[in-house]
Amino acid sequence: MKTPIGLRAMALGLGLLGCQRRAPAPPAAVTALQAVAPDAGSVVTETPVPVAPRGFVLPANLPAPRGLLLAARPGARVRFVADAAPDASVELAEGTEVTYVDDDAAVGVDAPTAAVVYQGARGRVPNAAVVTEARLTRNPAGTWAVFSAIATCGDFCHSDAVLFGPDGLRRALCAEGACGGPSVRVSWHPTEPAMAVDLGGVSVYALGASEAPAVEASVTAPSYAPDGALFARAVDASQRVMVRRPGAAWAPFLALSRSPRGEPPEEFSPVVFEGDVVCAAFHRAAETQYRRALRGTGRPAPGAGPCTPR
Repeated sequence: MKTPIGLRAMALGLGLLGCQRRAPAPPAAVTALQAVAPDAGSVVTETPVPVAPRGFVLPANLPAPRGLLLAARPGARVRFVADAAPDASVELAEGTEVTYVDDDAAVGVDAPTAAVVYQGARGRVPNAAVVTEARLTRNPAGTWAVFSAIATCGDFCHSDAVLFGPDGLRRALCAEGACGGPSVRVSWHPTEPAMAVDLGGVSVYALGASEAPAVEASVTAPSYAPDGALFARAVDASQRVMVRRPGAAWAPFLALSRSPRGEPPEEFSPVVFEGDVVCAAFHRAAETQYRRALRGTGRPAPGAGPCTPR
């Protein structure tokens, strides 16, 4: 009996398909990720993500090398690219726990990344998307914390910063991308729910408030005294110590008799409180000088050598 032409053509087609090479199996790292996130084999760019009014609750401690992923907004996701499959990625929910390894943040690296391990697969995420204990500055009560990490590096590195509060409350401190220098300084008010933070200028935030505070760009390195007076350093070669007492404006407090000339130092040191004495380090090219003054009056105080907290 003759085979109909249609069946012969179908058999020939099936035979050709059977001779084709099978696609190689995906890397083990991506296979492991697909088990927990089906999007692992493709780049996800337009997945709708619900936005929660609050983010994940920051634990009381993140012992190294534990880390938590932080998205650009509560409820969003973070892209993870596995080392074994650099052309594939998976988007992980913020708050996902990872093991932090290291990062490549350095001058000249436009978009620094952090190496992390997730579900046994090593890969990379944006550097400012990994919260670790070393990247947090907590208040003494442990109820608030400022997270900061380098987000961009051209000729100079800039950090992103986020304020974490109780019950997942969160506030971005950089309105338009990275705003701080390579390090972000934070000082908590000793008695009131407020903090002073240096992000290219000193700002005083009322914790829990939504208003954007004014930025005082002429000072840096804020430090609250036990009585609530806020001390900082002038952003110039003099490194003058400035003070803003409750209800008053910034005023000079302590300086060298002969102010240093030339360029400002690369690093400004916060003042140190030695009981009722304020101690300040003044950095020059070849040496560091120390000066002390009574915290209440600004009169010179005895003492020599490096500042020691008391």
